[in-house]
Amino acid sequence: MIGLEVNMFYIELQKIPSQILNIVLDNQNCELKIQQKDNRIYSSIKVNDIIITNGILCLTNVNLIPYGSNNYLKGTLKFIDIFGNDDTEPNDYREFNDRFILTYE
Repeated sequence: MIGLEVNMFYIELQKIPSQILNIVLDNQNCELKIQQKDNRIYSSIKVNDIIITNGILCLTNVNLIPYGSNNYLKGTLKFIDIFGNDDTEPNDYREFNDRFILTYE
């Protein structure tokens, strides 16, 4: 297992297949929609009611905020596999927070 870095913000998810989180990142109001469809997890992001992404496939260690959107969020929003696998993708909402952790740094 890996440890989380000190400057990493942990975003707790519910173990349900579809959820919307309203959180503040970089002093901005954000809405994160995390949704399982079939065996894949997708995310959509709004910042101050502006759609940044819609239906992006979630992969481990890959920023969910696309390049060029850093006018809205300066950090990196990504899933981490605590088993240390860099080439996996979250595929089961029941593993949120136990294996797959959503972080912002």
